[in-house]
Order: sequence, then C-alpha cells, then structure tokens
Amino acid sequence: MNNIKRYLCLVLCICLVAVSFVACQNDKEESNATSITQSNESEAPEYLVPHLGEADLDGFTLTFLAAQDRADDAYDECQFNTEEQTNEPVNDAFYNRNRKIEQEYNCKIQLLTVENATKVVEKIREAVQVGSADFQVAAAGITYLSTLATEGLLYDFNTLQDSKLNLEGDWWDQAAIRDISIADMLHFITGDIVVTDNEATWAVFFNKTIVETLDLDNPFELVRNNEWTLDKMNEMALTAKTDDGDSTRTVTGNDQWGLIAQTYDGVAYMWGAEQAMVTKDADDLPVFRLKDQTNIDVWGDVFTLLVNQDYTAMADFFYAWNSADYKIVGQNFIDGKALFRANAISTVNSAEMREAELSYGILPMPKRDANQEEYSSSCTVYWATFLTIPTVIDSSEIENTTFVLEAMAYLGKEMVTYEYYDKTLKNKRLQDTDSPDMLDLVFKNRTFDLAAIYNWGGTNGALYFYTSLIGAKSDNIVSYTDERLSIFETAMNETIEAFQENKAAE
Repeated sequence: MNNIKRYLCLVLCICLVAVSFVACQNDKEESNATSITQSNESEAPEYLVPHLGEADLDGFTLTFLAAQDRADDAYDECQFNTEEQTNEPVNDAFYNRNRKIEQEYNCKIQLLTVENATKVVEKIREAVQVGSADFQVAAAGITYLSTLATEGLLYDFNTLQDSKLNLEGDWWDQAAIRDISIADMLHFITGDIVVTDNEATWAVFFNKTIVETLDLDNPFELVRNNEWTLDKMNEMALTAKTDDGDSTRTVTGNDQWGLIAQTYDGVAYMWGAEQAMVTKDADDLPVFRLKDQTNIDVWGDVFTLLVNQDYTAMADFFYAWNSADYKIVGQNFIDGKALFRANAISTVNSAEMREAELSYGILPMPKRDANQEEYSSSCTVYWATFLTIPTVIDSSEIENTTFVLEAMAYLGKEMVTYEYYDKTLKNKRLQDTDSPDMLDLVFKNRTFDLAAIYNWGGTNGALYFYTSLIGAKSDNIVSYTDERLSIFETAMNETIEAFQENKAAE
C-alpha cells in the first residue's frame, strides 16, 4: 500500500514539473513574440510625410506661376519659394519646409512671377495656345482664375488621374472644397500650403481707447455673450462719432468716426451675417437666394450701418477707389480717429499698423442677430490665394506635381502654421490676451460665395451687387434684384452648362 502511495506521489510530481515547464516555455515564447513585435514597431521607418512614404522624384522641378508680392502682403512669394533665411519666422518656416521636401524627395521647388494676377491668367492662356508651359501650378486670387475653369482650361481635382492629393486631409481647406465646387468639379484648392488665404480673411478692428473713454460695452464680452450683432455695432458707431466743431464731417480734420468703410464691405458684412448670394442644391449646383426674406432684411441693417454719413466714413463717398487719396479715409482709423474698421487680417502685418500709436483689438464680423449660431467670415476673392493645375500640363507630370503639393500642404500645417498663426499673428501682432480668441472665431466658420468668385453678370456682376447699392445710396434691394437677377442667373447657367460639358468630355 505504501509503495502505491509513493508511486502516485512520484507521478503527481512529474506532472506538476511538466505543467510548470510548459507554462514557462509559453511565457518565454510570448515574451519573445512581444519583443519581436516591439522590435519591428521600433524599426518601422519614419517618413517625412507619413502617408506619402518614401520616394525619389529623380530631380523633378515643380514650378509655381504667381504674381509678384503685393505691397501690403509680405508672404505672396515666400510661401512658394524663398531663396534664403531672413530671421523672419514665417519666411524661414517656408524656407525650411521647402528645403526639407527638396532634400527628402530629390526634387526642386521654384517660382515664376509675373506682374499681377491678370498676367497669371494671360500666361496660362498663352501656354494653352502654344501647347506647353514652363510651370505646373498657378496661384492667384480665386476670382481671377474662375474664368479659366469655365473655359475648361483647368484640371478637376476630384477626378485627377494619378493624383497624390489627400483632399480629405485637414491641411486642405475643407470649407473651400465644400463651397467652391460646381457639379462636383473642383478646380481650385487652398489650405496650409499657403498663408495668404488667411491674410485675405475679413475681420473687424476696434479702437480700445475710444471704447474706454466713452465707457462703451466691452466688445470682447459682447462676442462671448452672443451680443456682437449688426444692431449693436450700429449703436456703438453712432455713440462714438464726434464733430471737431466746424459742423462738417470730413476725413482730413479732427472729426471722430464710428466706422471707416469701403463699398466692398457691403458683401463682407453680408457674409458675416451668413448671407451668401448663392446656396447649392442636391446636385452641387449653385442657386441664387437674393430674394430670400432673411437676405433682404439683413441688407437693411448692413445698409443702415454703412451708408449713414453722420457716423460712417465711406471711402468711396470721398475719393475714387483707384485714386492715391483713397487711403486717406482708412488712415483715420490708424490715427485713432474711428471706433471700427473692417478689413483683411493682413492689416495687422502692415507697416502702418505696426508703427501706429494705436491700441486696437480684433473681432469677428458681427452676427445678423442673436439667433445666428456661429460667427462667420469670408475672404476677399481678389487676394485669397488658390492653386490650380492647367490642363496644358502633361498628364505624365501630375503624379510628381501633386506629390510635392501634398507634401507642401502637410508640412505647411506641421511647420508653418504655428509660426504664422500662433507665433506671429497671435503673439507678436495682437496686443492683448482676448484678440487671439477672437481670431480663432474669425477662422472657425469661414465660407466662400460662388456668386462673388465667378462674378456672374459681367462688368456690373454679382460681386458688385452690394457695392452698386451702396454707391447709389439705395436700400431698395428688392427692385435692384428684380433688375439684375435674370442677368446673374443667365451667366450662372452658362457656367453650369460649360462645367457639365467639360465633365462629359473627360
């Protein structure tokens, strides 16, 4: 009996040892597997642009066609190619981005400049006529490029063969992609590849000293409390105006104005109130909405604000827009003699504003009323830089062209946007801790209006609809709409038909 017990104990011990050995072996194998996995993960290559991977473009040169620097914007040229570092943060960020791309992918980025945006369009047409071009990508204000899309001279980014663009990436402007397509055709893109789309975005500047002197409501708090509306701006502008004693309102004396304006501001304030001239239907086709009652009502408020000559200095009522004296009106704000002025964000980078003895803040465009959910803004279609690829560019160059564009946009977000938006705009140019928050609101809900981009209707087209009403000092939007709408719609329908024909021919 004792022998049997000893035997069973021996068997049990052997089994326990065996189980322990197997468990240890499994642990060792799992440990080895984990080590191999971790090793493989640590050895995974890190690419400059992760989704583009590794590539050798074999010396490919990407040439941008763009207009020369405008005097009031420092970034027109350097965003595409800057030859040297200058110790200016944004310039150097662009320089570093481009050099990294060139070194990583064995390519070259260069810039071909012409006198202005009109010359950009002319050069594209000339290239089409001769059947070849010394550039691959054109960059200009979007309204200048729009006629080329109608003529079928630009590639559609949505159907571009061999494209390396990830248009769903947040380094491309998703609002622009949404708003500016027609019949699901997209000929223009913008985003973190440039900064001049941001520079061209409209906002409101206000004089802090006047606010404090007159004990007016804090504009920053009005914005935060959803009280920054057209009515409130109108009320404050009226309160701020003072006469210098001669009973005559001038822009060359010491009168204080509630608002400095230009006729283009009409459409900018309408966009701030979310009143684009067109919307789009289920087929991605534009439809005019000028007769919408909300649009009509909002225009009444905008007109009252801009045309009241008692407290608003409308530049076009004093001087011709193309005269040397036109800037005299705007100078009144810089000299501290006006409460409000709407203008492009690039204003903060201008030498006049940097050198002015002016305490100012920045605000989003006012809402139409408290029922408007978001503050809204848009860009001047003359200056907002968009990119396009003319169809004269050989299809064999599309893959490399779009590869470099994608890398520039992605790395623009990674390397340039902080230097421009956070470091330069927010921390260097703005004068307080509130304006940076306001700047975020300006860019949060930016929209684009096809009617302004394509200026349907010719010389006196849709882009100048509100400009014409202001110039005529007329608030009769209903009558003017009846007069102009059929002209606008005819031109719009011609564009739609051209797009559909171009799409069918692809």
